[in-house]
Amino acid sequence: FFPGALKSDFPEHPEYPPSNFSCFSEGQHCGFSNFEGLVADLWQSYRHPSCVAAHSMETAWYCDSAMTHYAYVKSPVYILENQYDTNQIMTQNGCPKPTPSSPMSNVINAYI
Repeated sequence: FFPGALKSDFPEHPEYPPSNFSCFSEGQHCGFSNFEGLVADLWQSYRHPSCVAAHSMETAWYCDSAMTHYAYVKSPVYILENQYDTNQIMTQNGCPKPTPSSPMSNVINAYI
């Protein structure tokens, strides 16, 4: 899962994942595509029935994110996620691998 976006990134949609690197590096808030159903179908994701009931058919995919889903879990939960997941940051969000000589090293560090 992706974390929810920062309020400064998608203030109207905190359930969205963060902007991808190309948008971030240009000072834009974008890069999110609603892959409604694709990820859930691929991974056969579980959507909590109470979460699905609280959303429309168009927004039920919000329940695929722990950001939204966890509010509907009744048992105690301890959530742990690697803040610097290189697969999410570099592969899925398109951030180049940082190198000391990279002309974009300041932007990369700000993104991470």
